[in-house]
Amino acid sequence: MPLFYFNFIDTGRRENDEVGVGCASVEEARTLALATLGEIAEDKLSDGDTREFVIEIRDDNGSRPLLRATLSMRVDRLDGG
Repeated sequence: MPLFYFNFIDTGRRENDEVGVGCASVEEARTLALATLGEIAEDKLSDGDTREFVIEIRDDNGSRPLLRATLSMRVDRLDGG
């Protein structure tokens, strides 16, 4: 089973995956990335009014980007507060 590497970027702060995750295909890696973004959103969205989470998936040799999934969150205060 090939390894895919999931780099994580939180509003510009990058963490590179050096271990990798075994997935049967790019589509399986995509599904995992989207599920992970959903879990992160539940935990992290209360930490500010603007956040952007990115998972960048690299191929099994760890160098070539294959896919990038992004979740953006922005809160606009309309009451002046």
